[in-house]
Amino acid sequence: MLIVWACLLAFVNKLCQAVARKFWSYPVPITSASIPSKLPHPNPQGSAVSFDIPLMQATDEQIGAFMKFRGCETWPDEKQSRDIALRQVAHAAAEYKGFLYEDRTMKWIDDHFRLRLPKLKYPYVDSHCEVGYMVYATMWIIISYVYNKDVTVEQMHRSVWPLFHAHPRSAWNPTSCACAANTCPFHGVQC
Repeated sequence: MLIVWACLLAFVNKLCQAVARKFWSYPVPITSASIPSKLPHPNPQGSAVSFDIPLMQATDEQIGAFMKFRGCETWPDEKQSRDIALRQVAHAAAEYKGFLYEDRTMKWIDDHFRLRLPKLKYPYVDSHCEVGYMVYATMWIIISYVYNKDVTVEQMHRSVWPLFHAHPRSAWNPTSCACAANTCPFHGVQC
């Protein structure tokens, strides 16, 4: 039976990765990407602090400093066109933004659930991260049902699992529509 579950989980993992690649992994548009002017970027509790330098207006020195901070010592690569190099910078900026959100969220989870600190600001996210979190949360709730044991980070009582499971599923459609409208590839066309 263990082999069946291992194969099933491997299949579900591959399926989730394929769906994510198909629907949520497209290149970050370099015209709407930004990089931070201060490194490391401030990461206070609550809502994220936006990156303040639009990528298309950033100097080579600013981009080089950011890429060096992110661990890429060879920017710009002389073998690449500037457009491809800027796509890599936009991707690195998106990764860094995701890292900052994850760091802020994990700190909030620790402060709220383990240390029980009062009056914490919840780490809000933009709509793209929300869709990813909903998929992630739903997966852990389903696994909790399968094992009849709470494996979620939040460690909620079993009586609230249906509510916690219903929220992400009910929010998928409006949030997905908002994401589609915000990332419409046809500029000037109403989606």
